[in-house]
Amino acid sequence: MLDYVCRCGECPPPPPDIHPLLWRLLYGRGVRSPEEARRFLRPSARDLLPPEALHGVPEAAARIRLAADRGERVWVWGDYDVDGVCATAIMVSALARLGVQARHYLPSRQGEGYGLNPGGLETIAGAGCDLLITVDCGITDGALIREAEARYGFRVIVTDHHQPGGQLPERAVTPVLGDYPGGPLCGAGVAFKLAMALCPEHAPSLVDLAALATVADVVELKGENRVILHLGLRQMNEAPRPGIAALREKAGIKGMLNAGHLGFQIGPRLNAGGRVESAEAAYQVLMSPDRETAEGPAQVLEEQNRARKDIEHKILQEAEKQIEGMDLARIRALVLEGAWESGVIGLAAGRLAERYHLPVVLLARDGDRYTGSCRSIPGVDIFLCLGQVSDLLTRYGGHRQAAGLTIPRENVALFQERLEAYIRENTDPLCFVPRMEYDARAGLEELSEPLTRELAKLQPCGFGNPAPVFRVQGEVRETRRIGTEGAHLSYRVLGGGEGLRGVFFGQGRMADKLEARPCDLLVTPQINEFRGQTSVQLHTRWARPQGLRKDPLRWEEALYRFLTQALYNIVFPSMESGGREALIRDLEKDIRGTLVLCAEPGLAEELLGELEKREVRASDLYIGSYPADRRCWNALCLLPTGELPGGYERIWCLGAPAALLVPGTEARQCGPAAEWLKDLPGLETLRTLYRALRKLSNPTGDRGALVRELRRTTGLKRGTILPGCLVLEHTGLLTHRDGSWKLPPADRVDMEDDLLYCRIVALRNWEVEQ
Repeated sequence: MLDYVCRCGECPPPPPDIHPLLWRLLYGRGVRSPEEARRFLRPSARDLLPPEALHGVPEAAARIRLAADRGERVWVWGDYDVDGVCATAIMVSALARLGVQARHYLPSRQGEGYGLNPGGLETIAGAGCDLLITVDCGITDGALIREAEARYGFRVIVTDHHQPGGQLPERAVTPVLGDYPGGPLCGAGVAFKLAMALCPEHAPSLVDLAALATVADVVELKGENRVILHLGLRQMNEAPRPGIAALREKAGIKGMLNAGHLGFQIGPRLNAGGRVESAEAAYQVLMSPDRETAEGPAQVLEEQNRARKDIEHKILQEAEKQIEGMDLARIRALVLEGAWESGVIGLAAGRLAERYHLPVVLLARDGDRYTGSCRSIPGVDIFLCLGQVSDLLTRYGGHRQAAGLTIPRENVALFQERLEAYIRENTDPLCFVPRMEYDARAGLEELSEPLTRELAKLQPCGFGNPAPVFRVQGEVRETRRIGTEGAHLSYRVLGGGEGLRGVFFGQGRMADKLEARPCDLLVTPQINEFRGQTSVQLHTRWARPQGLRKDPLRWEEALYRFLTQALYNIVFPSMESGGREALIRDLEKDIRGTLVLCAEPGLAEELLGELEKREVRASDLYIGSYPADRRCWNALCLLPTGELPGGYERIWCLGAPAALLVPGTEARQCGPAAEWLKDLPGLETLRTLYRALRKLSNPTGDRGALVRELRRTTGLKRGTILPGCLVLEHTGLLTHRDGSWKLPPADRVDMEDDLLYCRIVALRNWEVEQ
């Protein structure tokens, strides 16, 4: 089940020089005037705010200059992720420009955890320190900072972007205090603003580090962050620092570097060190003065990233084994535990949350306690949820979508029970339905090359400024699987004119499902250049077939497969009947747990139309199969074959007896009968078919060709010929060998004793009773 959700509301008419679709996208991103549109589409260095507008910058800059004048011993305390390492590199570089040879301290994720700690502060004091500057941390460590200042005699300046908690530090540079107009910044963004105040001529050369951290820390790409990213990407493409060039080469990135490369290729490599061993290699690669120096730490990070992937893969495999035994139709949070690397469980939790669209808590065993990492979904504030069970935790922290915790081993079972209960009782069930967002509906003819080039001005895209997605409709044709093992899908969508080509990465398996069907598509138009020719290509986010396939050959094949399975398994226990209203009430009751099995396209379309008219949330639609998703979303299955899935609490059979659709399973029946049940053959019709087959003289071809030939010669319907041929095959009167249909010599057959024919008679009687 998947919802399409429009993320842009109504907007006023566009300015005369902006395309209406582009204006709609800009308005959805908070742009309200032509001047704001100019700043958004053409960001420049002049759009950076003066650093003094950020809370604490004037006082911090003055104290740091004093330290430089006095020749004080300065340390920079950072963090082990991309944001913390980039912030450390920015601050150390800015201090060097002032003549201060600062030393840095990057805590161990596994041994020390996030933020300041007494052991690290003692180490710094023992090495000699007059001034300590924190980056990307410290705002919640006010009490510890005051204690350290009193004990060791050094002073501390905090630069941080997290929410404060407890006692505030005396000297803090942060956008969360005061009224900073530039919007939220990452930790490296805060350090960059302080660098602008300390050395305005040198600071522009550090913007690439702030840009990298902005993407890696998933900060909204609006306001000043958009300017920082724009300037940083330009620098990385025109004059990249040696370390970033080395990482780019290791990642195999070709062409212009973009925000996606930073988030999914460069960032993970820099993060790998802190997750697997130490963040020191990440710091060294960013501070390398030349490519030769950068090569060593870049290779270390590459190897650590491979190790990180292996560890993550192992965690996911072990987690999936635990999930196999869970009732996903009723669970509202996945809590899993194992002997896992605590530095990698956050990544694995994120993948599982995305895969199952549930909040996920992974707990890594550490003696008699667990270190946990949480990832959530929109609509479930995991930080708030942890607060409701905080009496079971040793410590916890984080925000709405991601959090960390430590919990004693003996509290895990109760933690899982109470967390599940709280989420179930306090969360809208609809938030567990996966969503795909789009910006606007558009006709295929609107997605022209000129518009696509205009939309490119929205780059760089990412969190807070997603790539534009349009909802388009058209008939999908020319589907083919491409790439290694046919992993991806290439297609053409028609909706007026010649249509447009599209590509759907990772969904090659959908080729047959989408071919020759009207589809509801979410796409991002892109310019494709091939052999000197340019065209618009649709990068597909999702594709959903509309309506039911009416191709008679496909319908014939689906009916044959269904009858082949059903007639051999049918039994006729008494089943409870119910009206259409009762069926719809079950679908209204919950978004999970109701399975409707239907025997005919017309009845399925009629039900779907009624649900839409009454604004009942539509069910997933399957043709010829059952749902494979163990979350048991409400589903409508047309002529399904295969094994009935478990977990559904309510099963309805529409248009055929439950014994035919779900033999041996309790279900409720709902009429009227499918039209093809009226066409089931009797004895005289079987004789007519047999005589017609004898006249054909061993026809060749598949079953579809035989049915078409018999239709031509007898005038009978498909719903008569298909089950008739099945009975003739079952009795041995008809065989298919070496591509030919044959009527072998046979003794006289008493059809009334044949099992399949008796079941067809029972179905005919049921249809009459309806």
